[in-house]
Amino acid sequence: MLRRQRLILLLCASLGARAAVWQAPAGGHVPRSVRPYAVEGGRALWDEFGLVEAEQADFGAWQAVAYRMHDATGAYAAARWMATSHADLQIIDNIVVVSSSRIPGPAALAAFLAPASRSGGALPMLPADLPPGFAPGSVRYILGPASLAEFAPGVPAAALAFQFSTEAVVAQYPAGRAGRLTLMIASFPTPGMARGQAVEFRKIPGALVKRSGPLVALIPSPPEAESAQRLLSGVHYMASITWDEKPPDPHMGGNVKRMILAIAQLILFLLVLCVVGGLAVAGARLLRQRFGNTNADESVIVLHLADK
Repeated sequence: MLRRQRLILLLCASLGARAAVWQAPAGGHVPRSVRPYAVEGGRALWDEFGLVEAEQADFGAWQAVAYRMHDATGAYAAARWMATSHADLQIIDNIVVVSSSRIPGPAALAAFLAPASRSGGALPMLPADLPPGFAPGSVRYILGPASLAEFAPGVPAAALAFQFSTEAVVAQYPAGRAGRLTLMIASFPTPGMARGQAVEFRKIPGALVKRSGPLVALIPSPPEAESAQRLLSGVHYMASITWDEKPPDPHMGGNVKRMILAIAQLILFLLVLCVVGGLAVAGARLLRQRFGNTNADESVIVLHLADK
């Protein structure tokens, strides 16, 4: 009996482990099968992108593989790398979903993903700093030495100083008869770090470099200087702020106004109460003196403070 209970517990644990990403939504179809998916090649890249696990699910009408990363940035980097070999690809938080058949849209697909496997966080904003006109499908995201060697092999890792959590984006741009230009934009934590690393970028033979705030743009070995300079001129740092807290209540200003008005009304009421009370005491003493009350001549206690 004890052995049977152990087998049941092990079976439940294995089922729970296999169903870590996919789930059956409320009122939806239960997946026919959910099993681990073995990723092929690029182990260093998968580790750098933060791959936690990959699972394949069969829902009958469609089949898909979900790649769960540590965060949304890793999911974006992996998606850009996988886009060349997977046409139907979607990013949902930190999960990349690919399929060879038609799958639901992001809103509907999210119901098939277990909430515990999803982590919040916004996609990286660095790709928005790329000038327009890059070749479709050419964008790649760099998070470390492995992705740098894969997507920009001519750039030394020391120039990006990944110990500072540097991130970079690479894209290809058409350059007419000259072919294509490779543009890389690296984002450093501070403008000071970017200024120091820009010196290392300029040591690359034949490279054109531009710094804008914490960004350093690089075009290695451009075939045409004029087109490269024109492309670099389109790189501008635009400061942006992400707010991960609940925004303030828009009605908070009205509440403060009402509170101040209530305090003013209370102060006015207390002032009126003091004045009315003082007049009442004085009037009562005058009436007692006028009608000859025996206690009407009671002296008032006076503190002669001026004599001290």
